Amino acid sequence: MIRGATKRAMLVLAFCSAACARHRAADVAAHPVPPPAPLPSPAAASAAHPAITTEAQTIAPELASAIGARVADLKARGGVCEEYGEVLESALATGRITLRPYMWRVDGNLASAQGESTGEMTIARDIDSLNVGVRRLDDVLRSAEHEAAHIALRIASGDPVREARVDERVNGCRSALPR
Repeated sequence: MIRGATKRAMLVLAFCSAACARHRAADVAAHPVPPPAPLPSPAAASAAHPAITTEAQTIAPELASAIGARVADLKARGGVCEEYGEVLESALATGRITLRPYMWRVDGNLASAQGESTGEMTIARDIDSLNVGVRRLDDVLRSAEHEAAHIALRIASGDPVREARVDERVNGCRSALPR
């Protein structure tokens, strides 16, 4: 008896499934789903939501002022400090500092700045779009100094030993800075 009921249930289920499938196919043909709307360009997204920026930004006046003050201090210190201060000054004067809204990944590592031998520098203003952590103006300035030191002293990036050498030079030039 149970076997017969199971067979009947399976037949009813198969019949209903086939009927539903035919009905669904006819319904889709009669009422097609419209294609998704195209995504807005990054510029349009930024215009619609000014708090969201996806492209590089120009240097804010407070950062330019902080870099200018820091360059004056580095020049006054002389030596290595003056060398990378001149690179920083040149990059600021010629517009070779690009400010990105957030940090990015380079070879699996989170990068706050990147410098090129040409003097070009890219610096992150904030950590991420969720504001999980904040970069102060001094953090951004330190990133710019670090990259300028790489360029001026011709020390390649990426290797922990070389990064420590650059940090040592930057920390030496910042040693008497007021906190």
